[in-house]
Amino acid sequence: MKDWYDYCNHSKLPDNIPLNPDIAYKNKGWGGWKDFLSTGKRINEDWLPYDEAKIFVHKLKLSSSYQWQDYCHGLLPDKPNKPYDIPISVETIYRNKGWIGWYDFLGKVKTVNYSHYY
Repeated sequence: MKDWYDYCNHSKLPDNIPLNPDIAYKNKGWGGWKDFLSTGKRINEDWLPYDEAKIFVHKLKLSSSYQWQDYCHGLLPDKPNKPYDIPISVETIYRNKGWIGWYDFLGKVKTVNYSHYY
């Protein structure tokens, strides 16, 4: 619910989506926040395989896990929408399915400064 209101504070909702859906849809089929936001658990087979998700994400040229979160919440309007089959919590969903870390997922090259050894 907090994420919904954070999103609403940063984005303009379409005219047909209420700011307070719990009030607008009360007694009209309201199934709760989890139902409204579709945050129920998904079956792992629904997610894009890790290597395919990385290909998409590398093209976004994001610089950090924080930027990934901003992107997932629609705060980077210059980027395409996040595909439904790539999870927000990639480090959790892809654990033991190819996840190495944020550098790998975002397509960053991890550099080491060896100058202090000389």
